[in-house]
Amino acid sequence: EITWSDDDGDGRLDMEEYSVADTSTYIGPSLPTFSASLGGELSLWGWLRVSTLFDHRRGHYQLNDNEQTRCFFSLVAPDRGCAGFDDPAASLERQAGALAGTLGDPETGVVSLRGFIHEADFVKWRELAFTLSAPQAMQARFPALQGVSLTLAGRNLRTWTDYPGLDPEISETGSNTQFGYTQGEFGTQPQVRYWTARVNVTF
Repeated sequence: EITWSDDDGDGRLDMEEYSVADTSTYIGPSLPTFSASLGGELSLWGWLRVSTLFDHRRGHYQLNDNEQTRCFFSLVAPDRGCAGFDDPAASLERQAGALAGTLGDPETGVVSLRGFIHEADFVKWRELAFTLSAPQAMQARFPALQGVSLTLAGRNLRTWTDYPGLDPEISETGSNTQFGYTQGEFGTQPQVRYWTARVNVTF
């Protein structure tokens, strides 16, 4: 664990104002302990169908290895985007995390990544889709339109989370989550938001 105290009250921590414990402590699981999904579908006017899906996971922690790397390289090349070093408004907790994760304890040199490990609870809007088909009257007049529909769908529309990194769901090792250290983000692209259009034909 990391402890700190802004003794001079200037809002910035220096080497005398934080310390790192010499004993490891268990923070929590790296995989979600709870997950839930909520979806629904609504049909309107006989020719429009709207469907959506939300996903929720919580109870786990994620290593923000991107931030740790930025902080490490900020030691030799400032302004690398490390919030703990470069953001004047950074909290004392974030400053202590950057110092402890790069310089280590001022006396023992023990390094702690605790400041880069965060709760990764999230809710994601996975999908919103609109499916349009010809009204029954039009299908009766033009039989070829029976079984024809157009679907417009958006995926990964929004994420609600307090996790400070890019995305609380990405993992640098993909599905290989057997080791907690590698359950984190590092040089990994989050799921992108995108829209698709699909024509369905049944015959």
